[in-house]
Amino acid sequence: MFRKCILTATLALALLLALEVGGVAAQAQTEGKPRIGILAYQTGATYTIVKGVLDTLFAYGYVNPEAYSGEGGYSTENPVGDDSPIELQMVFPPFGIELAREAVASALDQEPDMLVTFSTPLTVAALNATFDMENPPAIFFADVYNPYNAGIADAPCIKPAHVIGLETNINYAEILPVLQLQIPDLQTIGTLHNSGDASGIYGASQIAELGEALGLTVVQSAVASAADLALAAEGLVGKGVEAFLLPMDYTTLAGMPLISTISNDNGIPVLYANVDSLFTGATIGAGFYQYYDNGNRLGLLLTAYLNGELDIAASAIAAQEGDMIVGINQAMAAMQNYEFSQPLQDRVDFAIVPMEAGAAFPVRIEIYSEVAETEFHYASTFKPLEAREESDRAFLAGLECTAERIAEQQAELDAMGG
Repeated sequence: MFRKCILTATLALALLLALEVGGVAAQAQTEGKPRIGILAYQTGATYTIVKGVLDTLFAYGYVNPEAYSGEGGYSTENPVGDDSPIELQMVFPPFGIELAREAVASALDQEPDMLVTFSTPLTVAALNATFDMENPPAIFFADVYNPYNAGIADAPCIKPAHVIGLETNINYAEILPVLQLQIPDLQTIGTLHNSGDASGIYGASQIAELGEALGLTVVQSAVASAADLALAAEGLVGKGVEAFLLPMDYTTLAGMPLISTISNDNGIPVLYANVDSLFTGATIGAGFYQYYDNGNRLGLLLTAYLNGELDIAASAIAAQEGDMIVGINQAMAAMQNYEFSQPLQDRVDFAIVPMEAGAAFPVRIEIYSEVAETEFHYASTFKPLEAREESDRAFLAGLECTAERIAEQQAELDAMGG
């Protein structure tokens, strides 16, 4: 078995949140410098992605060394340094569809040359705001689930000419069995999602389809805003669900403290399709974890564009898949008087564990696998240019939208009636 190492939760989150939480890091605008605006919700995954972006900009000479503070991250006030050839502004708006539109409008007021968006809602808002512009800023996106269902693009190469990014895939067929490790005789599960979030809609449909194929009863509930989450969760409890299995969307992720209150009161576990959720109240988290690599690739798209080596209109959206990571929150389970099964404990990559009374920190993180260690020690994976240039060029070459590739994707759309 992989050796176990322990981190305090405060230390782990400090690594993830090395950039200023909830604030704005901005540089004075200087004529002639390309301007990059980054819009992101506040999650552990987001900060890990941003770290990957900045590491790549650093490797390619767009971040001056004085802005880098070692493994802890970058300057919160000036992430790229005074003499950088670029300007960078980072804004972390609160969750919400309307707030996403406001954040994009505010970012566009700064007349950016490039707009970087993390999440489906922020990317959709950016696309809608720039779609009819004569000379729109280039949009680079990451941490987006199902860009095609969301209307961001029709296919990897059939998309708006100013948009490119990375699709993050969630394999619900792998996630559902994790819940069955905990409850082998599971009969009824409840799903909850935002009715306006394409990621949540798709995930809920996948859970329903997969669950019903296994003979499970799947009870679904959709909400219009975070204010409806508690009532919707109570409604699912009233219908006899044995567990919550929640698809990835940003309303439920932000509202996990509300949902976990209901789960705690009723002793019902919450399995969320994202491991970030464990830090805000989920009982079990399972899903994609390669956020640092996601940021590295997004940073590569930015640097290639800045270097004049990337034609966005002729380059494809890249799909990123990876092994699933599983975590459990033993502190939350203790509040529910809930015990994890041995088969589930044998599968987990990391656990959040309560500390003894009087300890300096209330919880710690125990890591059981190499993939989890990579997730929580992402700062040590920085690669200088000479160690990554060859693989970077191979990745960019694979994005070329040839005439044959476009025709093949259009034929697939036509066959589906798209």
